[in-house]
Amino acid sequence: MRQVIAFINPDTFYTLLEDSAIRVGFTEMHNGVNDHLNGDTHVYYVKANSAYQGKFDETEADNSIYILIPDTLIFDYTPQHEFAVLYHSKTDYKKQVERFTVLPNFWGKEQFVEAPHTVYNTIASHIKEVTKGNGEIEIDSVWGILTSKFILGIKNVFIRKINNGDDLNELSLPAVLISCSSEYTELKEKVNGRFDANNAIHKNALLTFRDHLENT
Repeated sequence: MRQVIAFINPDTFYTLLEDSAIRVGFTEMHNGVNDHLNGDTHVYYVKANSAYQGKFDETEADNSIYILIPDTLIFDYTPQHEFAVLYHSKTDYKKQVERFTVLPNFWGKEQFVEAPHTVYNTIASHIKEVTKGNGEIEIDSVWGILTSKFILGIKNVFIRKINNGDDLNELSLPAVLISCSSEYTELKEKVNGRFDANNAIHKNALLTFRDHLENT
């Protein structure tokens, strides 16, 4: 399971839900005034086939594809799945985002404006659809946007370590590249230690491995 933690300004995200905000349970009307996420004290859980607001709860969070968190809400959570973080310019990066980036199952982060042309609107669209019962949510497009730069950076650093002569028998494959484990095993078998740029077998093996990385 993959998961997205999205920090939001509820007043702004409400505009993306439009007239669906009350229907999907993001907003309630009290004395003619819109109340989003119980005065910004609740989070909004989006699962494969349902979505609703509630107090922060680890079990609910663990079973959610998207967790929408008001910027002002302080919460303690360690994701159990592969996850990425979405935030915007008003999110307190050091207080809310930075602590997630050191976790081993962290796959990336991106900052966007909460606007119709960004991934925030894609999430709003998913909420509208899932609450109509229109099938399960597929987050592949959102996941790709939030993780692509991070994964590319990991790939570049890993290749640099190989080129710089790190011992492949001691160099572990990063978790985000685990799908390339069999190809990396082949590379290690052919290099058997440290990469030598003057060794034709090493060079060809590394080229093959890099080609696989680029297509993964």
